[in-house]
Amino acid sequence: EKFNKLEDDSPKDDEGIGHKTSARDRDKRYVVVEMRNREDFDSIFNLMQDDQQMISTMINCLGAQLKPSNKDEYLSVLTRRKNRSQAQKSKTSYPQEETVLVYPFEATPSELDTAAQGLTEANGRLKKDDDAKMIDVEKDSTGTETAEKTTSLGKTHMVTVRGEDYERLVDPYEFLNDTLIDFWLKWIMRKEDTKESDIYILTTQFFSKLEDEGPESVSSWTAKKGIDIFEKKLIFIPVNKDIHWSLFVIVNPGNVMNIIDFYDKQTEAGDESEMDMNDEETDVPFILFLDSLRAHKPSKLRLSLYKWLNFEADRLKKFAKHAPFQKQTMPVCFPNAPTQNNSWDCGVFVCRFAYAIWHMRNNILKAPINEFMNEKKRKKLVQNWVTSPEFEFDMEDIKRLRKEIATLIKKLSNIYSEAKRKQKIAKRDQKKKEEDEKKLKGNQHEVMI
Repeated sequence: EKFNKLEDDSPKDDEGIGHKTSARDRDKRYVVVEMRNREDFDSIFNLMQDDQQMISTMINCLGAQLKPSNKDEYLSVLTRRKNRSQAQKSKTSYPQEETVLVYPFEATPSELDTAAQGLTEANGRLKKDDDAKMIDVEKDSTGTETAEKTTSLGKTHMVTVRGEDYERLVDPYEFLNDTLIDFWLKWIMRKEDTKESDIYILTTQFFSKLEDEGPESVSSWTAKKGIDIFEKKLIFIPVNKDIHWSLFVIVNPGNVMNIIDFYDKQTEAGDESEMDMNDEETDVPFILFLDSLRAHKPSKLRLSLYKWLNFEADRLKKFAKHAPFQKQTMPVCFPNAPTQNNSWDCGVFVCRFAYAIWHMRNNILKAPINEFMNEKKRKKLVQNWVTSPEFEFDMEDIKRLRKEIATLIKKLSNIYSEAKRKQKIAKRDQKKKEEDEKKLKGNQHEVMI
């Protein structure tokens, strides 16, 4: 009965969309949705009861194939309408354009750690009762804590969080944007030297620029910093397409020649099933893909990554073989991982996925090459790897993490404001000191005359 009362609520011509449905399409009144379990069913049923527009959109799309050229615009309209119809926006104490935080900023590790007290992931833990900490506080030879070295990062690597960004965290129905994801990735890496660390994190802008303009357009991202990506164990690359976030993690790219050697030996053996291969476990190279909605197609996205990896290999003259990175030598693995039951938490999932892999950095998958290059065995190996305590989280944890990131930013904002106040006072005192010294030198010169 509820379905029969629905009107055509798809985006209209006056909203910039010319997509129309036929009478036959509008006569379709049934939607079949398969759920994993009763909890998911109850969740989506309650959501559909509260959101008549969503049901209508589902019905109107049945039997009508949306043109790829209209997809982005169609999604954009639905998103704008969702935002307009949202019942109650959460209020914040920050005006939209106000700068809440510029991160990283100069502070001691202990000062920053105080912002994470009482939190879980932000404090390096998997569960609230974990005793594990992220990294011990670094001290110099005198036993004094060293300040975060922000000057070497350069302004282009600062993340500016404004009131409008913060509001996305406190509103549970909002998408996370690039600023918030970049902030979180910087936070979990805050005590590591970018060049020396075996982990390298690229910003949310990287993949879009790579895909649109090619590997030459992003060469400076590594070249200017003197980064050799083939010395890294893990490279994190967030992806944003079609109003959705997912995550690539490039694993052990420097070991690609081990796979090439495997294929060369296989060729020499005449593709025989029995080869004299070493069964010793080793760090295998692959690309991990994590998508909480399974909406992106890694088979298409991976092509841009192969181009970039091969470009960097040529730039650094790293391997004897030209273009060593292909789908056979650097397979993309798309294991089952926790999934979202709504349309807005994909960014929080990317933050949590990245945190899980970051936490597993000392337990990266090892396997015999001959087993890993068997597709069925590889899928099982990777699935077993991510079936770990680091990936044991659910939607309640995601909701908590969203709030936790908001709390972290608010606490850091207070520390940042105080640091700015002290810097302003120090700058004023330094200026006064220089003026007094100049005035004293002038008086001494007059006495001498």
